[in-house]
Amino acid sequence: MAITALSYQVGYQPAQATVQATVQAAGQELTQPTPTNPVMLPVATAPSVVASNTVASNTATSNTATSNTVASNQATLLTKENPQGASFIGAAHPTTGSAQIVEIGAQRYLEFDQDFSSNAGPDLFVLLHTEAVPESYSPENYVILGRLASTSGTQRYVIPADVDIRTFQSAVIWCRQFDVTFGFATL
Repeated sequence: MAITALSYQVGYQPAQATVQATVQAAGQELTQPTPTNPVMLPVATAPSVVASNTVASNTATSNTATSNTVASNQATLLTKENPQGASFIGAAHPTTGSAQIVEIGAQRYLEFDQDFSSNAGPDLFVLLHTEAVPESYSPENYVILGRLASTSGTQRYVIPADVDIRTFQSAVIWCRQFDVTFGFATL
């Protein structure tokens, strides 16, 4: 499965992006983590797709590679308030399915279930956001986990070890180019 660049023409105006190395959260100065590689892991035994990306000052590149499937029964659920996961709500575009935070070994992941689906877009990223219903995309309000690996199906995105997941209230599919929320799930 290849990740394809799409031409996307709609009536949105691109937002001015800002880059900030540190953020303020609860009175503490925190370094914003570097985006990590999303990992798409299918539920079936087919090989998975790993999309690695490098994000720097509004540019991103993407490559695909084959990886081994990680068995889902090894995951420990960290979003215990809703064991079935938080349901996605479509914002500017229909987005369905659910998201939850799981831990495998010492690594935490944001995981989308097999029912996840969203529209394609030109510059889609997966974020953790400090607001339950994301409205502001100032750098202090979110952390980028990586480019959206696929518009449907089970996926896992690495959450960096230095990210305090208690600070974040939602998982978001966000179009950076047009500063548009495709959908979000309140965790």
